[in-house]
Amino acid sequence: MQRSRRSKRFPHYLSLTVLITIIALTFYLNYTSLKQSTNHSPLPVPQTLLPAPPPQPPATLKSTIAYAVSVTSCPNADMYQGASVLAHSIKLAHSQSTLHPHYKLYVFLHSKATLNPGNCEKFFASLNYDVKVVPTPIEISQVSDSNLREKLPTNGCCGERELIKFYAYTLTEHDVVVHLDLDTLVRRPMDDLFSRIKNGESDAFYTFDYNMVNPGKQPGVQGGFLVLRPEKKVFDDINQIVLTETFSAGKGWGGSGVGGFYGGMTFQGLVPYYYLIKQPNKGEEVNHCEYNNMVDNPRTKNGLCRTGEEQCEDCREKLLIDVFTIHYTICQKPWLCHSFSPSGGPPYSNLCGQFHEEWFRIRKDMEIENETWDDKLYSGNKYFGFCKGSGAKAYIAIEKKA
Repeated sequence: MQRSRRSKRFPHYLSLTVLITIIALTFYLNYTSLKQSTNHSPLPVPQTLLPAPPPQPPATLKSTIAYAVSVTSCPNADMYQGASVLAHSIKLAHSQSTLHPHYKLYVFLHSKATLNPGNCEKFFASLNYDVKVVPTPIEISQVSDSNLREKLPTNGCCGERELIKFYAYTLTEHDVVVHLDLDTLVRRPMDDLFSRIKNGESDAFYTFDYNMVNPGKQPGVQGGFLVLRPEKKVFDDINQIVLTETFSAGKGWGGSGVGGFYGGMTFQGLVPYYYLIKQPNKGEEVNHCEYNNMVDNPRTKNGLCRTGEEQCEDCREKLLIDVFTIHYTICQKPWLCHSFSPSGGPPYSNLCGQFHEEWFRIRKDMEIENETWDDKLYSGNKYFGFCKGSGAKAYIAIEKKA
C-alpha cells in the first residue's frame, strides 16, 4: 500500500516557529555583544536634552572690581613697562575667578604731571586704563598747621601730590577698589578680600611697612597696596585731617604717635591714622607675605621681630604659589635685568629671582596674546628672552602702542 506524500512534508507551523527562533536568537546575540562592547554603559544623553547652564549675570560697574594707579610725574620711560605687565597680570588673575571675574582699570594722573601734555593720557589709554586727570585734593596754603604746611611739599616720595591716591575713594560706582603701585604684579584673584568688603565685614585692607620703624612703634602702611570700599565721605574726611589737624615728627597726627616715619604726612601715615584712630575697626591689616610681598627681612640686626612678636614670618621664604601680589621694591624692578643666584646669594635672592621670572612670564603671555612675540629677537636671552644680559641697558623694552 502506497504511503501518502503529504505525511513526509515538514509542517508549516514548525517552519514558522524555527524562523522566529532564529531571528530572536540573532537579535539577542547582537544585543549582548553590543552591551558588552559598551562596558554596560548607558547610551549618552543627547546634548539637546541636557539642561542649559545658568546664564552669568551681566557685568555692572557695581559688580566690577576697580583697579587704580596714581601718577604724580610724567613722562617716565619705566612707567609703560610696569603699567603694561600690571594690566595683563590683573586680566590673568580675574580670568581665574568665578566670584569676581570683571574688572576695570583707572589711572589718576596729576594735572601737573606731564611735561608734554597728552603723552601720559595717550599711552595709559592705549593700555585700556580710564584716565582721570586730577589736581592735588587740598591747597597747601589752606593747611592750618604751619609745620605741616612748610614740610608737606617735600615729604615722602612726592609731597602733597601723593594725596591723589585718595581719589580711589571717589570711585563710588564700584563696590571695591584696589589701589596699587605700578611696580606691582597681581598673581591670584583676591576674592576673599573682595567678598568681605562687599559683605560689609571690613572697609579696607592694607599691609604695614615694618621696616620703616623700630619694633614697638606704630608703622605706616606700605603705599603700594590698599583694597577699599569707595566712599566720598572718607575722601573728604582725610582731606579735612590734612587741612585742620596738627602733625609733628615725634607725635605724628594729632599727637597719636601715628605718622612719625617716611611719608607719614601723606598716604603712609594718613591711612593708619584714619583706620586706627579716627575710625577704629573699620580697616584691617592683611598678611604682608601673601599680599604686597616685598621679600623683606622680618628681623632687626639684633634678631628682634620687627612686628613686635616673639616669632615672625619670613616673607623671603614664602612659596610663590601662596603669594597674591608682588611689590618690586627690595627685589628692584624687573626691567633692570638683575641676576639672582638661587643659592649662595643674599637671603632674598632666591625668591626675588622667582618674582622676576614671574613678571617676565606674564610679559611673554601678553606678547603672545598681542601677537608681538618675536622668536628671533628674544632667542638665547635670559628671562624668556627679554634681557640680553644684566643691567638696564640689557633690557628689551615693550614697544608702546601707536
